[in-house]
Amino acid sequence: MFGVSHGFSFFVFLKSIGIGYFLGILYAVFKLLRIMGLRQTAVVFLQDILFFIISAIVVFLFVFDTNAGVFRFYIISGILIGFLILYSASDTFFSLFHRAIDNNKMKRNKYRHRKK
Repeated sequence: MFGVSHGFSFFVFLKSIGIGYFLGILYAVFKLLRIMGLRQTAVVFLQDILFFIISAIVVFLFVFDTNAGVFRFYIISGILIGFLILYSASDTFFSLFHRAIDNNKMKRNKYRHRKK
């Protein structure tokens, strides 16, 4: 066994929550692009592939740097917890933002129809 202390493991766990939070921010950026109108199938496919590649590289470099490449369960759970914290907190914001954009589009369409 490697002989890793509990304090170090806890510190890596906290850092993995931060990495998960960062990946949640990255996902929120892609979600914002979709809300603003980039909903074509090819664009969404490329965004998903790009998010996957960036996430994989970030997680790989994080595990390699902090834990010498040893992938442990607490790292996975920390990343998931950080991602879910941001996702649950920002879900309300994005639903309100989405409604505001839809309402703005509906108002513009009504104005265009009246103008004719």
